[in-house]
Amino acid sequence: MDKKKGGLLLSLRKDMNRRAISDRRLEAIFRTLSRHPYIVAAFICLALTGFGSYSYKFLNGVIVYGVFMIIEFFYLRRFLKQLDDSGKHTAGSVLTFAGKTLLTLAAVNYFVNAQYKAAFICFAGLCVVLVMYVALLNNDKKFHDRVTCLALAGAGFVLRYSYVFMSDIYTRQNDVWYFGGEGGHAGYIEYIYNNNALPNFDPTTLWQYYHPPLHHIICAVWLKFCTSVGIEYYMACEAIQALTLFYVCAVTITVYKILRLFDLKGKALTIPFGMCCMYPYLVLMSGGINNDPLMLCFTVGAIYCVLKWYREQTAKNIVKAALCIGLGMMTKISVGLIAPAVAILFFMALVQNRKNMANRLGQMCLFGVICCPLGLWWSVRNYLRFGVKPNYIPSLSTADSQYIGDLTAKHRLTDFSFSQIKIVFEQWGGESYKEYNPTIAMLKNSIFGEGINETFFPKNAMLVPYALFWIALVLAVIAFIAMLIVLFVKTDNARFAEKLMLTVVYATILGNYYNFCIRYPFICTMNFRYIVPCMLIGLINIGLFTDLCNRSEKAPCKAIVSTLSYLSSAFIVLSYITYFFVASTNG
Repeated sequence: MDKKKGGLLLSLRKDMNRRAISDRRLEAIFRTLSRHPYIVAAFICLALTGFGSYSYKFLNGVIVYGVFMIIEFFYLRRFLKQLDDSGKHTAGSVLTFAGKTLLTLAAVNYFVNAQYKAAFICFAGLCVVLVMYVALLNNDKKFHDRVTCLALAGAGFVLRYSYVFMSDIYTRQNDVWYFGGEGGHAGYIEYIYNNNALPNFDPTTLWQYYHPPLHHIICAVWLKFCTSVGIEYYMACEAIQALTLFYVCAVTITVYKILRLFDLKGKALTIPFGMCCMYPYLVLMSGGINNDPLMLCFTVGAIYCVLKWYREQTAKNIVKAALCIGLGMMTKISVGLIAPAVAILFFMALVQNRKNMANRLGQMCLFGVICCPLGLWWSVRNYLRFGVKPNYIPSLSTADSQYIGDLTAKHRLTDFSFSQIKIVFEQWGGESYKEYNPTIAMLKNSIFGEGINETFFPKNAMLVPYALFWIALVLAVIAFIAMLIVLFVKTDNARFAEKLMLTVVYATILGNYYNFCIRYPFICTMNFRYIVPCMLIGLINIGLFTDLCNRSEKAPCKAIVSTLSYLSSAFIVLSYITYFFVASTNG
């Protein structure tokens, strides 16, 4: 009996210690992901459209059990491969297969009957990611950074998807309004869907129609596709969130590519990338159906492509940069704010390559030929046909409850009294006061948006959002200081030009934000969505600063890296817990 028991335990141990995947196959997986990351992300996001939000009536046992059958197929396929030399299954393989099957079936049954499905997705998805992470870490150390980043990306996706799953198209939106009406982004999308044409009237007469139409065209085409395959119209409207979920996934992928472009490794890579994957506002953007997610996607893509062109100054790379900026401005004209930084990098490239100046000028002309028509045709059309100025922005009435123009600009910019941060959620006047300081408001908004407050958290968990806010504040200060240090630390001219470009993008977008807040003194203008690229650049600079400290053997530098590691880990965990509560409350 003891021999049998010992043999069973040995079999189980061998089965558990067996590598989940060979180095060769793991290398092939990472090669595929690196070649086609956006296609893989798009497939996953669009494939999950069928689950949608809680309002999807076709979310039933048939779909969920169908997913179970697919998972079971992979379990069985692996099980059949685990044959011993005699052609019999080991006891460990049998027990492992049975355990995975029963556990998955139990999870599926629980999910079908659970009231708070998003919370279950958030928890179970994280468990799956952790198991995969531990299993893949058995492989060669050369995969460590990639496995860690893949796990962070997976956990971030689970968090964003759980939020999207339980947040319908009217939850925490900006300027969307509703389908079936006329104004807002929803009305804009619906107009194109119904008429197969762009608005043929003055776009300033309806709310938000002044925006360039790329995002709304894509959404209308997606609606056409969904309804053509039999999805009920409202459910198809919900499916628009699959697009914005993909756009945010694409942002995280591009940030990873930028970090790798700077040759960041170890903590210099995982610290900024982890915070990017879990950043609260990116969770909120995943469920938003206005044009901000696509705008951010093209902005970050443009930064990457311009940096890539600076490294490899080919026509192919400059065409990619031109398309990103042009299509970005065709989504939202504010993408053009990166133009000064791009112009500086172009100028420095010309100065550094005088021998090939004719070739570089030709490439820049090609850039202009592609970028300018794509980015400006909508503004030119509206100006010529309706007299709408390219910088037109609609404004609310001074009688609106959001109006804060009675306060001076100096007071709004310089008052950092503690009473404003005693409550970490954005204040809209129904509470103690109206939010008025753009700096404090943008930090609050970056973590909790406009609609999340203390009602989303259990009383015994109120420490979580407050701790998250204060850690985010510390990290924001560190990111700003890191940007200045990284910019002025001695490096080669090429690296300085790239860091200067990032700094100019940061300064231009942030300066425009403060100008916007003063010119349009309303609470809603102090929204973090206008400066998300600044946050991403801040994370990149934290990575560069961490890399700088890693290269030093001095004790203070090692202490800084350890501090950043602890702070970022706390930020990631608290972000996950915060939006776990939000998803649960939505459900």
